[in-house]
Amino acid sequence: NAYATIANGGVKNNISLERINELAPGNRVLSEQTSQTLLLMLEQVVERSAVRAQINGYRVGGKTGTAQIAAANYSQDAHNAIFVGIAPISDPRIVVAVIVNEPQGMEYYGGQVAAPIFASIASRTLRLLGVAPDKI
Repeated sequence: NAYATIANGGVKNNISLERINELAPGNRVLSEQTSQTLLLMLEQVVERSAVRAQINGYRVGGKTGTAQIAAANYSQDAHNAIFVGIAPISDPRIVVAVIVNEPQGMEYYGGQVAAPIFASIASRTLRLLGVAPDKI
């Protein structure tokens, strides 16, 4: 819900999978300026390091994550790859979180494994919602 709050200009709403016409008023937990600053920072992550999250025609922001899986001990070989993204940054409409449990192969970082899955899901979702591409 933190990323949804950033995308919503700093206003925290209750999250729902149900499509509703009108949201109940939310609570402001971040200033609009802080929210905009965070959006621009998340966009820089995608432009500089999580390039596999980029979507042609849209400004995208997000954050990668990679974590060792904890059991009795942390495993050197078992990871979770994570990417949480917001699109489009210019007028946020969606937040998508991708977690890949124990990715196979040589790549296991969030920017390598989870970011391209985000791009695929977000790209299709933006088109399904009829969100016009940014004028980049």
